[in-house]
Amino acid sequence: MLDVLIVLGCGGFDTLLAYESRDESGYTPLPWEVASALTALVALALLARRRHPLPVTLLVLAGIVLGTTSAVTLAAAVYALAKYTPRMARAFLIFLVTILVLVPVGALELSRGVLARESFGEALIVGGVLTGLMTFMLVGVPFVIGLCPRWWPLLSRRVLWWETRTSMLFDVCVALFAVVIGMAVSAAGDRGDAWALLSPPLPLSVVLSGLTGLLLVLRRRNPAAVTAAGIVLELFGGTGFTVPIGLYSHAKYGRSQRVLVGLVAAAVAGVAAGYAVSRLARGEHRPQDLVLVVFGIGFFVVMPVLLGMYAGARLSLIESLREKAERLEREQHLLADRARMEERARIAREMHDVVAHRVSLMVVHAGALEVSAGDDERAAKTAELIGQIGRQALDELRQVLGVLRLNESEEAPLAPQPTLDDLAKLVDQSRAAGVPVTLHVTGEHRAVGKTAERTAYRVVQEALTNVHKHAGNAATRVWLRYLPDALQVTVENEAPSRCPGPTLPSGGHGLVGLRERVTVLGGTFEAGPRPGGGFRVAALIPTGLIPTGGGSVN
Repeated sequence: MLDVLIVLGCGGFDTLLAYESRDESGYTPLPWEVASALTALVALALLARRRHPLPVTLLVLAGIVLGTTSAVTLAAAVYALAKYTPRMARAFLIFLVTILVLVPVGALELSRGVLARESFGEALIVGGVLTGLMTFMLVGVPFVIGLCPRWWPLLSRRVLWWETRTSMLFDVCVALFAVVIGMAVSAAGDRGDAWALLSPPLPLSVVLSGLTGLLLVLRRRNPAAVTAAGIVLELFGGTGFTVPIGLYSHAKYGRSQRVLVGLVAAAVAGVAAGYAVSRLARGEHRPQDLVLVVFGIGFFVVMPVLLGMYAGARLSLIESLREKAERLEREQHLLADRARMEERARIAREMHDVVAHRVSLMVVHAGALEVSAGDDERAAKTAELIGQIGRQALDELRQVLGVLRLNESEEAPLAPQPTLDDLAKLVDQSRAAGVPVTLHVTGEHRAVGKTAERTAYRVVQEALTNVHKHAGNAATRVWLRYLPDALQVTVENEAPSRCPGPTLPSGGHGLVGLRERVTVLGGTFEAGPRPGGGFRVAALIPTGLIPTGGGSVN
């Protein structure tokens, strides 16, 4: 839709210029009918400016050479060249070629319009404006604006009233573009005083045209004031695109529809009054002038308003869609957090109902056995040990369940974790259960990292648990060696002398979990049967890169 509007605008503007200059001796060697046909063809080529920017720019440049295309169409093509060309080297090459071609074209226009003037000072002013500003800026400004999307990561910060640096750069380039166009048209004298109530001297007209274009820097801050000032300045000799661009900006960014209607009415009245006064002053009463007035109102007033309303509606739609997407994303995160918390609570309930209940029964029966043991001292000690182990398991289970029930924003309670100093107590518990276990500690005892200590403790704990499950009362030896940069833990048990009791349930993940613990720390883990019978678990846990500081963990 935007490309179609650009084609209509550029084609209509070029056709209007060709019609206005059909009776003048221009530099185009083509008849007006052929030139207008080529103008329409070049304008239609802008439909392919996104897909084929290089050929479209060259075609428009050819139209400039033949005198059938205006600088507005060239600006649209150069903008697409900078924005949509994949390879920037080609885009810069075509950019330089365009400037080199525009220099002799501008010189030809200079010889046609400037050398005919009586005043050398006026000729100098016109020559400087045409060759120094219009030739370069009509191509440079659109090219820089087209490069803005590629500089987006560097231009995304807020500056003054602009939301991003890209917006600031875009408005500055638009203002410069309007200044160059207005000053060039005023200096060249092609304006024909068609839209002004007054015809000031040439230097004043050039200054007013430049001032009119500079107002566009404020088009986002106060578009209504910019449009009103542009209407006043253009009625008194200023030239440029301030009024259409201001109307577009107010239709897109403005909030008051009444102000927009008032600005449109003022612009229409100004165009009609200025054109009528200038024509009546020169005594020209051509019937086709009414068509030009209607076309000028439609092109410079109605079309910018429609484009601005379309862009404003599209901007509002994008903002609403962005807010809706952000809201849906937040809702999805909340639903995911809620589902996760519900699942954790369900797991905690299941563990409490099943595991905690069974362990509690075990502790109760152990207490009953300890009371009813009587004179059997061994049975009483065994029952006491079972009760202690069961109560310790209940405490650890409650801690795990408490962690599961916590929200992610809450902190889990801290509890002291086992260290290497607790190995003796662990071995004593196994001895009390009837397993002959010996502990051997070699090497220079020193402080090691908390993570390494906990890992070594868990290796010994899991290995002794497997002995209780699968080897009964088999003799077991535990070695803890302090190496210069590691801990070496080895647990070996002999082959059981008798068949162990009923097999205890096992998930089969204990050794796998130990291997993962040790591997994460950069160590090695081995577990397997011994050649002479029995089982062996060995782990080498690095301590050189592990900090010795630490504290309690969850």
